[in-house]
Amino acid sequence: MLKQVKLIIWDEVPMQHRFCVEAVDRTLRDIGNKEKPFSGITVVLGGDFRQTLPVIAGGCREAVVGACLRRSLLWNDVTVLALHQNMRLDALEPDSVSFAKFLLEV
Repeated sequence: MLKQVKLIIWDEVPMQHRFCVEAVDRTLRDIGNKEKPFSGITVVLGGDFRQTLPVIAGGCREAVVGACLRRSLLWNDVTVLALHQNMRLDALEPDSVSFAKFLLEV
């Protein structure tokens, strides 16, 4: 079935250890017999890098940073797209605009 997949959507990736993403990449390369990242399958990695980093039991700061997806060799092949409009926010209501700004500051 994985040979027929055209798109993989993976949410909350920044909280995953980079080895998880690299393992999926190696698996898809083996199954598809291609040396392209993820065997040429389009992979949408969703999440907010301002949220929780991967949890490394007993790990120091260097271990946590080293576990991040941005430290992976795959990161060079990633195209970063950013959302600039909060679709949940009612821009006409001043209270919700100020609350959204407060959340971003936290």
